[in-house]
Amino acid sequence: MKRLFYSLLILLVTVTAYGQAGSLDLSFGGTGKVITPIGVGEGGEGHSIALQTDSKIVVAGYAYNGTNYDFALVRYKPDGTLDSTFGNNGIVKTFITNADDKAFTIAIQSDGKIIAAGYSANLFALVRYNSDGTLDSGFGTSGIVTTQVDNLAEINSIIIQPDGKIVAAGYTYNGTKNNMAMIRYQTDGTIDSNFGIAGFVRTSLGSLTDDRIWELALQPDGKIVAAGYSIDYNLSRDYIVTARYNINGTLDTSFNSTGIVMENIDHYNGSGGSIIIQTDGKIITGGYDSGYDSFVFARYETNGALDTTYGTLGIVNGPRGCALDLALQTDGSLVSVGIEDHHTLDVIKLVRYGINGVGDTTFGIHGIVTTPINQSSRGYSTTIQTDGKILVAGSTYDDTIWRFATVRYNPGSVGLYEITVSDGIRVFPNPTTGKITVLINQSSFTSKSVLTIYDIRGQTIWQQRIYQKKTEVDLKGLPKGIYLLKLENSGNTKIARIVKE
Repeated sequence: MKRLFYSLLILLVTVTAYGQAGSLDLSFGGTGKVITPIGVGEGGEGHSIALQTDSKIVVAGYAYNGTNYDFALVRYKPDGTLDSTFGNNGIVKTFITNADDKAFTIAIQSDGKIIAAGYSANLFALVRYNSDGTLDSGFGTSGIVTTQVDNLAEINSIIIQPDGKIVAAGYTYNGTKNNMAMIRYQTDGTIDSNFGIAGFVRTSLGSLTDDRIWELALQPDGKIVAAGYSIDYNLSRDYIVTARYNINGTLDTSFNSTGIVMENIDHYNGSGGSIIIQTDGKIITGGYDSGYDSFVFARYETNGALDTTYGTLGIVNGPRGCALDLALQTDGSLVSVGIEDHHTLDVIKLVRYGINGVGDTTFGIHGIVTTPINQSSRGYSTTIQTDGKILVAGSTYDDTIWRFATVRYNPGSVGLYEITVSDGIRVFPNPTTGKITVLINQSSFTSKSVLTIYDIRGQTIWQQRIYQKKTEVDLKGLPKGIYLLKLENSGNTKIARIVKE
């Protein structure tokens, strides 16, 4: 009966009823906002959010222990309540050294293990946890890896490759200047000597520049794309930086001939802090334009040239604030979260744009949602659930202590149109324990269609350009859960939910 239910479900055209686009989702914590006290004294901040395949939500950051900061993770159930099966009533704190230990990024492996990364005592620091929050003894030393890189180092972003290797990126200080930096680790936490020079990649953009990576994204072909900024002290300019690296860590010269694009937005200072890759391979980098004190986005073709069909000649200037993270909805709309200094108080700001960079006026007020919490609130990270709802992780301050803050918003209609029999497309068996078959009878989908499968966190699991009517995809190695299959061609998009048993 269960199998029949899911099979019928996928054949329905579903019109999802949500609250107004951008409104708080009251089914999450009762108000749409979940505030979690963590740490003592100064408290703690959440910086990065990730979704498990069972829809549980994990937020990573740091918590004060009375002397300095420790790594901190919190796991929530889908309704926003703390998950008591994780750590101590949903909370895990990890002491690494007798100095500040701060996590800024999180990723979840296909086996459910959780990696948090940041810095400890000026070292690259990574910690891997089992799904119950205990330290994974098979990673580094008792679950912890620290790596000295130059005089000072910090991880701002990590990605997990399909082979399980971990790429960590941020910056290092060599005694003179900061450089963009990456290290690749094997699955057991040892450094992968086949990456860069003995596992290390450093990128300097000038002799008197401050160069940093803030976020990484992984292309389906394995190339690594990084977003960050460069401050040129000679010219007193800040640049938004987008760089692409080959699988071995060398710069990809097919991207802007050097592997690097530096954007000086409107001839003012700007900085990049977030990046995402569309299903067509185009790259969006988000950040801050100090000329307008605003969110700013640049979209690039796969060769590194600005995509002139996006915004104004490839650039979109948004509302006041700074874009700190990006997410893509199933219809290609871009969601970005950041911070606005609002009348001396920080507020979480969320914006949404259509596929061509036009603000979505159906979202919040003129495409903008601001969420004040207590005296001050910050939004650092965002992700989108399979039902389209938007999650934001950050922190809030009430003039006494910082706390983790997690907020969920209704998406409104996001153009999710599921495959039906009348579309001439079949996906079977569904549910599946292994392979699925995609059978296309409609002529508009038989030439150069792109088929993509995403997990619940929006990560690309599999992607292929297809030319034939019948395609088989093997899901056998994937965890049980819900996945999205997306079929697109020349602006036409069809979505199917797949259940892996």
